[in-house]
Amino acid sequence: ERVVSLFVAGEINPVQLATDPHSLDLVEFRGGRKAVIATGHPVAKAALLELGTIWPMRIEFQELLRRAQGRLRHPAEDADGTMTLAAFLVQAYSMGFLDLHSTPAAFVSHVSDRPMASALSRWQSERGPRVSTLRHGVLKVEDPICRELLRLLDGTHDRTELQRRLEPLVAVAAATPSSAGADALSESSTEGDISAQLDTQLQFLARSAVLVA
Repeated sequence: ERVVSLFVAGEINPVQLATDPHSLDLVEFRGGRKAVIATGHPVAKAALLELGTIWPMRIEFQELLRRAQGRLRHPAEDADGTMTLAAFLVQAYSMGFLDLHSTPAAFVSHVSDRPMASALSRWQSERGPRVSTLRHGVLKVEDPICRELLRLLDGTHDRTELQRRLEPLVAVAAATPSSAGADALSESSTEGDISAQLDTQLQFLARSAVLVA
């Protein structure tokens, strides 16, 4: 019963990309810890697909059930769906396949107009390539441009200002193909290219659970 009051998260992908949650066929899913689980229950498959879509965010059990039911043409009755999904999630958690939390995530997965990274990650980025994520993990940021961007994410700069601040570093990286930054950014330093690469780096940081706003 307690699981229905918890938040669920999981880095989950179906082993076969073309996965039909409506069928009763067994489908294998791979979790972030390389664990594999198989299920043939439509609501369980739909829930796993939803968790993979919203990763790394956490979602309340009832909201996960609602979204999973929304993926199905013929959703189960509320009581049956709740019991089935709750039992499945407990089993998956016991295998280390997904995570259950008592609180919502302390990070955001979207990029705001004035993005902000955690104060700890900004401080760490000034001292080396390893920064702590808000999922209690460690992110290695070796690209000097991404590290500079991380340092700038204090919530006071919009994208135009971030782009302006990064332009000199991007120009150096474009002129030095062997640099680490050139691997992450294209050799052209046009305004449009810098903007596109800025979006790519921001999305990477959002997926890595270091943004708080």
